[in-house]
Amino acid sequence: MSRTASATRMPQRVAPRPAPIPPGRRRAATVGLWLLVASSIFFLPDAFVRWFLPKDALAAIAVVLASVAVARGRLPRWFVAAASAALAVALLSVLISAAPGVQLWGRWPRYEGLVTLPVYFGAVWVGARLLGPAAPAASLRTLVRAIATAAVALGLVSLLEAVGARPIATDLARPGSLTGNATDQGVLGAIFCAMLILPVLRAWAEPRKAFAERAWLSTALLFAAATVIVSASRAGLLAAVTVLGILMVLEIVPSTSRRRLHLVGLTALAGMVLIGGALTVPFTRSRLLGASPLSTQSLEGRFIFWSDAADVLAERPLGVGVSGFLNANSRNSTSN
Repeated sequence: MSRTASATRMPQRVAPRPAPIPPGRRRAATVGLWLLVASSIFFLPDAFVRWFLPKDALAAIAVVLASVAVARGRLPRWFVAAASAALAVALLSVLISAAPGVQLWGRWPRYEGLVTLPVYFGAVWVGARLLGPAAPAASLRTLVRAIATAAVALGLVSLLEAVGARPIATDLARPGSLTGNATDQGVLGAIFCAMLILPVLRAWAEPRKAFAERAWLSTALLFAAATVIVSASRAGLLAAVTVLGILMVLEIVPSTSRRRLHLVGLTALAGMVLIGGALTVPFTRSRLLGASPLSTQSLEGRFIFWSDAADVLAERPLGVGVSGFLNANSRNSTSN
């Protein structure tokens, strides 16, 4: 009895309340996510290098904002170790290259050396920091909404180019919408599809979701699919079909039998839209079926580059430095 009485008199430990997060740090996370997604479609009209460096600059601002936001996760140690090892090999290849100074900064116009590579790594770090295991649902909603907005913007310009308009001055047959390159356009459209498929399915499966949000996400997914189709990028189309299959399998397997049948039907319909749309658009159809001379030329060119890259790697196992392949390939190219 005395033990019971003493137990009741013992003070209970109260877990300390988490410190309130300043509004500025919350806003930094939100703005950082929006800017990081926007950097994929951002460009500077009439600039000398309008496609690459503006995107890098916007992504760098997102990295700075993420550094002052609340950390919700971190990069795994194995990734940091692997990235550090790759950096050491790249630095060694630069130091033993023919032009270490130039290779250290990278080649115009991408400057994939000290200018751009830290931004690439920083973008991965932002994802781990802001969207880690402790990320609130609001951060995930912010990401999806930012992707949906970018998908609509990319899709609108893609459709304008597909009907013959040129909202962005260019002399290319495949302008690439807001990416400046048709392959990048198709692959980015496929990435947007991958990020929007499940949110759209879950938005329509959840009765409490507002109709406006359902409609917005669904519209964005359609624009992303349209981007893949009109880009005439075989890599983008293959990526979209592959991602669709993988995500639907992951969603179908744990579902109930009734919902499973529904998802199978939606998967088949989505596949028909992608493949059917690609075969309906004349330029895309000609590239897929090999009727376009450009399609054959680009495919053969890739095999030539891969063969040349294997020859260069056989001569220099540590590589030829950042952006050094072009100089090395001019001596080894089988196309000369």
